[in-house]
Amino acid sequence: MHETDDADGVLGLIGSGLDLYIRGKNALHRGNDVSAKELFKQARRAFKNLYEQASSYRLSSESCVRYTEACEFWIEADRNTIHRHNCQERVTGLLRLIREFKRAGNGSGPADLRELHQWATNRIDAETPPGNEREDWQAILDVLFSCPANREYAFLSDYLYQHEGLPGAPPVACFWHRGKQIDGVASQDDGRTTVSTIQAARVDSLASSGRRAMDADRLDRARLKFRIVARQRPKDPDPYIHLGHILLKLKRFKESKDAFHRALRLGSKAKAHYGLGMLYKTWPMQRHFAIHHFTEALIRDQQFVDARYQMARVRYDMKERDAELEAKRVLELDPEHAGAFLLIADYYLNLSWEFEKAVVWYTKYLALRPEDAGAQRSLGIAYLKVRDYSKIMSHLFDFVQRHPDSIELMPVVAISAIKQDSLDMAMRFFEDYISKLSPDEKRLYEDITHIASREQLKALGEAEGTDHADYLERFWNSKDPDLSTSVNERLLEHYRRVWYALTDFSKGKKPWDARGEVYIRFGEPDHRSRSDEPNFKQSLEVQRVKERLALDIYKGDVGAHAFVGPVYPVRSLKQLDGAWYELRDINIENASASSGGNEPGDVAIDDAGGGAEVGSDISGTGTSVDEGVTTPSAAPNDDIRIGILPMDERLGFGDYHPVTTGDDPSTVPWETWIYVDVGGGIEITFTDEIGSGTYDYAPIPPNQGGISIRQTASLSTHSPRSVFQRASTVTPDFYTPEDERPPLDFHYSLADFRGSDDRSLLEVYYGVPILPGHYISEEDVTRQVLMNHATLISASLDTVYRQADELTYEAAGNQAGEGIVLPGVLKLNLPPGGYRLEVKSQDRLRGRMGIFRQQVIVEPYGDDGLQISDLELAWQVGEGRKSGKFTKGDLFVVPMPSRTYRKGQSVFVYYEIYNLNKDEFGQTNYNVSYTITSRETPGGVSNISRLFRWEAGKREELAVTYEQHGDADQEAEYVELALDEQVTGRYSLKVSINDVNSGERAEKDVVFVISL
Repeated sequence: MHETDDADGVLGLIGSGLDLYIRGKNALHRGNDVSAKELFKQARRAFKNLYEQASSYRLSSESCVRYTEACEFWIEADRNTIHRHNCQERVTGLLRLIREFKRAGNGSGPADLRELHQWATNRIDAETPPGNEREDWQAILDVLFSCPANREYAFLSDYLYQHEGLPGAPPVACFWHRGKQIDGVASQDDGRTTVSTIQAARVDSLASSGRRAMDADRLDRARLKFRIVARQRPKDPDPYIHLGHILLKLKRFKESKDAFHRALRLGSKAKAHYGLGMLYKTWPMQRHFAIHHFTEALIRDQQFVDARYQMARVRYDMKERDAELEAKRVLELDPEHAGAFLLIADYYLNLSWEFEKAVVWYTKYLALRPEDAGAQRSLGIAYLKVRDYSKIMSHLFDFVQRHPDSIELMPVVAISAIKQDSLDMAMRFFEDYISKLSPDEKRLYEDITHIASREQLKALGEAEGTDHADYLERFWNSKDPDLSTSVNERLLEHYRRVWYALTDFSKGKKPWDARGEVYIRFGEPDHRSRSDEPNFKQSLEVQRVKERLALDIYKGDVGAHAFVGPVYPVRSLKQLDGAWYELRDINIENASASSGGNEPGDVAIDDAGGGAEVGSDISGTGTSVDEGVTTPSAAPNDDIRIGILPMDERLGFGDYHPVTTGDDPSTVPWETWIYVDVGGGIEITFTDEIGSGTYDYAPIPPNQGGISIRQTASLSTHSPRSVFQRASTVTPDFYTPEDERPPLDFHYSLADFRGSDDRSLLEVYYGVPILPGHYISEEDVTRQVLMNHATLISASLDTVYRQADELTYEAAGNQAGEGIVLPGVLKLNLPPGGYRLEVKSQDRLRGRMGIFRQQVIVEPYGDDGLQISDLELAWQVGEGRKSGKFTKGDLFVVPMPSRTYRKGQSVFVYYEIYNLNKDEFGQTNYNVSYTITSRETPGGVSNISRLFRWEAGKREELAVTYEQHGDADQEAEYVELALDEQVTGRYSLKVSINDVNSGERAEKDVVFVISL
């Protein structure tokens, strides 16, 4: 009876295990892998229980083990068989789906399985109502596109489609079954599948296809191909190397790390360490691990060029001086390595600021990669730094023309054009560049927040729609420093400043840090000094600003100190027991692996990619070149650094001190700017308090008990933020046009007349002397070429009127210095009203330029009431000349812009009379009076009483009246005052018109000078 019980127990356990196995097999056949997995697990447990209770049933352990091994064999064999069977069914289903797709698409097949899946999804959505039924069909569809043998990674489709480009490929194929290949062959019916042993050539083809997909940046497809290759060749490390790099690009960091470690275990040491190095270089806090792995790769393969290059790149990213040395080692291995040339050039441009060397290395790189727009831009910036603007035009202009999409180069070319006085070209490049930016970037260039006053910003905020655009146009018109050109130089300078701020001051904060807002408002400082690049050259004006500020802050005798850095105190070394110390706690958060004994490969990595990107670089090797103070890179386990410096008499407050010659106790990167013409001369100091690359206004030193109330008030008043805010209130926008051309002296005068279309005609008269430099001895000729400009902007700032004219003079012999003045006139027909006038004359041959500005009122000349035009002083008035710029009706009037006549020279005056009344006979009758008055006092004038009546205490005066008749309501008049015995001095001529018919009276006056 006892033996029967044992047999029943044994058979029960075996039966239970077999039952679970059969149920699992059935579940597997149905495609329910989750249920099958659980049932197989229970079956294993049943046979394991048999083994564990073998002694109680008087069975041998060996016989029980055979049941367990048999169960495992059956499960694995069934899984493979059923997986292949299920896979064949799914491939057949896909063939049917492709056939339906072709029917719906007039015989055309899907481009890929993704398109097929989307098409099927759309059909489900269209043909089934929302709810469980639609969800069930969608689940079936997703299963149809997946191979049951692939349980490690989820793809949209596990199958390969014929459009993948594999030679001789069937419509649908599966390679997930190790050693096997399942092909779906289309037929007139539903299609069929075949199972065959996969050939090595087919796996090689898959690997090649994966590499092509990787090169084309089709990373999901490349990942699928190399997963298949790894499935077919589980002992080959190469597909895992490729998978690691693909997953790294997809930012699946943990999976990438696992793939590289798998390759490492399979024996690919150098490539696996290289991949891990590429992984760890992704995070600033892990870059020291990257150097470790690149070093390991180079130990195993000293000719591994990419590992050497990537080590150089990491050192560059860590701002180490060794980056240059490492890059040059790359060139020793590969003299044509373009990346090394570019890295060295970037090092000289961005880290060591050796711009001439940067130009050389960028040129070498571009000889290998001439179409690299980014390097072309960097070369342009290097040229800007060394102020070689002609090279920019010769190197980059043609490149930009050939590559209109390389917009990053446009500002560089534009700035070069500004420096070469090609303002039209510069504006075209900037406008083209800005038009191609994203809306957010474009707004940075259009924003006037940093250059407008509070009142202007308030007015802008109240403007809406078209009024907003109109206000901006008026705003920029008011800023235009040279109205004679079609380009607004101030707007162009604004574009340049914004681009500069985005380029140089945005590394730590977007769109820029505090330096950017100061730069946009005030432009390039007159003096600039940095903690890593002290500027010892100071003009006298800069020194005065620094000395005044030092005296205000520190009082007493500051003359013994020369301030090479900020006068305002910045964070510095601590004072302990009569010596100066630096105490710096190094935060090694997120880098615990460096001091906890863990291997680099064991450092936790967040797949999201953000967990390690906190803090700054920590490296145990190399020398860092930070934007602040240059220091050796701290080892990860350093927690304090102490340095003892000699004690002396220092200016400062607590742990905050200025930077003087030979004494820089600062412990933060700093940058100080001096503007001598803003706010009476100001210093603005910026500091990077946390080493993030973001510079803010230097903070006010904290009062730890040793700073008086007066000193606290002084520090607050002179704090950089307060200084900037006060200066911005007084000078919202500071701009001085850069123009190194020598000045050109010339004369100009104005007169307005009646114009056309109910407008007035403003005439601007020029007189430019012929200078000695205009005589060309080689040709024995005197030559002068002038470009004259007259521009007016309306009082409302919304309309600009321009006229320009080129004037050429050429005569044999040396005519320079003979008192010859070239006259010219520009005429502008415009509405009457108030204007800002700008008059400019340029010497095209000698590069001189003169410019004058004034406010003018252009009078209206309507049809009602007697009126007289302005009085035009002329050098000569004649009749019967040919038409020309000096022609006025039948008269030829050559202006006298200087209004200065030599003694014995006749004074000509031209004017026009409007709206004369006619009598019943159609005749006009009017009197013209000329009154000449000396502008000098009697004591300052020679006796000319013979020509002028004199009354004591009054100016000399001569008056004469003529009676005139005519038949037109408008008359052009001129008079010649041939006064042979004039006395030198200033005189006023008044012309009065008395209309006899209407009794109306009108008058105008003009001032002229009689000289020797």
